[in-house]
Amino acid sequence: KSSSGSGAFSASRRRTKPWLHYESLRGTTYPSGGKEPRWQDLTHAEAQRLQEMYMRKRMLDRKLLWLKQQELPNPQKDAKMTLRREKLQEENEK
Repeated sequence: KSSSGSGAFSASRRRTKPWLHYESLRGTTYPSGGKEPRWQDLTHAEAQRLQEMYMRKRMLDRKLLWLKQQELPNPQKDAKMTLRREKLQEENEK
């Protein structure tokens, strides 16, 4: 057993397990140690709405990333560069 090929395996062991950190109002929960739960359970409709909003956020993030990667015309940047060019030409003429 060599340690060179176990990089991906050891990384998966360090991942957090969210099901171990779940708290419910239905009673004491593991691993709360008998303390009162800090959060209220979501209803099915609330969980569904939360999932829909999260998926929409991911879609919008991907769309923004894609738009930033495209070479789209940017009038503000073009105007700034034009003014800079004209300023340099005026300084060179003097």
